[in-house]
Amino acid sequence: MEFNVLTNSWIPIEYSNGMIDELGIMECLEKAHQIKSISNSKQYEKIAILRLLVAFVSDAYELKRSNDRKALFDSGRFDMDILQDYVDKSIREHGASFDLFDGNRPFMSYSFDPEIDNEETRLSAVYLHIELPHGNNPIHIVGQKEEDFLGDTPAQFLRALLSSYLYPTGNMLKGSNKSTGAQCYIKEYDKNNKPKYDSQYGSMGINAGPSMAAPEPVFFWPEGGNLFQTIVMCMQSAAELGNIPLNDPPAPWNTDKKIQPNKTKRGDPVTKVSFVSALTFQSRRVVPIVDDDGSIKNCYITNGYVNPDNILWHDPFAVQLKNSKTGELYYLKADETKSMWRNVGNITASSHDSNHLMPDVLKPIKKYDNIHYERIVSLGLVPKTQCAGYDSLLFDDSIEIPSDYLREENLGSYLTTRMEIIESVAQVFDSLNRISQVSDKRKYNLLGNDAKESYWFMMHQYLMDQENNFLSIARDYYYEDDIGFEKKADTELFLKMKEIVSKICSKEISNSNSWNMMRTTVDNVDVCMKGFYNKTKELRKDVSE
Repeated sequence: MEFNVLTNSWIPIEYSNGMIDELGIMECLEKAHQIKSISNSKQYEKIAILRLLVAFVSDAYELKRSNDRKALFDSGRFDMDILQDYVDKSIREHGASFDLFDGNRPFMSYSFDPEIDNEETRLSAVYLHIELPHGNNPIHIVGQKEEDFLGDTPAQFLRALLSSYLYPTGNMLKGSNKSTGAQCYIKEYDKNNKPKYDSQYGSMGINAGPSMAAPEPVFFWPEGGNLFQTIVMCMQSAAELGNIPLNDPPAPWNTDKKIQPNKTKRGDPVTKVSFVSALTFQSRRVVPIVDDDGSIKNCYITNGYVNPDNILWHDPFAVQLKNSKTGELYYLKADETKSMWRNVGNITASSHDSNHLMPDVLKPIKKYDNIHYERIVSLGLVPKTQCAGYDSLLFDDSIEIPSDYLREENLGSYLTTRMEIIESVAQVFDSLNRISQVSDKRKYNLLGNDAKESYWFMMHQYLMDQENNFLSIARDYYYEDDIGFEKKADTELFLKMKEIVSKICSKEISNSNSWNMMRTTVDNVDVCMKGFYNKTKELRKDVSE
């Protein structure tokens, strides 16, 4: 069986006119300027496909400087002669195969090896689908059972395969016992054909160590006016990457070496990565088993590769946060209670001593160009249980912000610190809610979580949604006076915050017993603001002095 990923249809897309289709890699790139975006109901497949396309084009163009990337962006479309020459050279010089089922070099998967691939490592292909239940985990997004899985078409399998590389979580597959270090393999099957393992599940599941993407980060990426712009905005030139090589090590399909991870307990650690190899990082070794009808119901799945630390690589699609005390870096993880816009302070431009590092893909190609990065999309998985290493809650979101906050350090830092005070004021409602839970409910008719939700709703409208929103106002103040803009913007922000909290509290005027407590809420807003002013006074070098 053959499935050429360059020409066979497998990438779901939506054209700018609203029509939908599925294309191979080459046709997708040829028409990228006519395509609105990769279109898939499974958002994690969307980002997995995007990362592959970014790696493919980056490897083909080998851009040297940001000026080269800007020139590519301005050209408006990909040069298919460059891409075809790249494909031909990869095949001619490195024996590359773009066949998903090639017997020697299958695309982004592995060929059968009898020493590794046996009944102990044979699993249902359902394990590659993040959204489908498997194992004995009773908490799932959908009600389908593993035994009801009918198999994948080659296109479905490829999309699931790429997605499975994004989130190598502990216990997702057979793991190792955390005490003994012993591998967990299938020992036998019970009367219901369920596997029994020769060791208990442990915290060191297959590839439980950090992958190139680290455990479940939130991915952020810009969406341009079409897929071509989106891909180029996510690319990086050699100069922009700094110490990280562009394509050495090469992409899995573009090397003479037959990629084969060593059979180790947690996967084969890599000693070097590149922009291209990391975006195509194979955190599992997967061998598809094709049935007579052409479907893939089962695979051999074993350890792939792991990145032992974040020194080699930081994911360009993820926010890095810094522990202010230890300096340790870690990735921003998904929080199901926190909408994406509340993380906006973490994705803005920042100074070298900031406690957050914005995703590389959100940095404008050139500091003062007019390319719009306003629409930013995010994707995150929230782990719900470790019963089968299954991430049962998926969320995706998008926001639109002025691109100035992504390229101007002072504006970005301003928004970051102001989001901190906005979050601090919200904590007042949490305090009130805790008080109400231990108080006589007949005496205190507090709004509880409803009050906080109202606060978030109104703050979101004020900051971003209305026509003359605060982010636009603060940006205009910045360009009028880049030194003294903070006080002017703060005055409007804090007055609005107090107005919003007062409006929420006014609902309780009729209840005299609770009004005093609500008035305290308003006063607490003032306390938060005064504390914030004192905290930032030295940093702002108060212009009134």
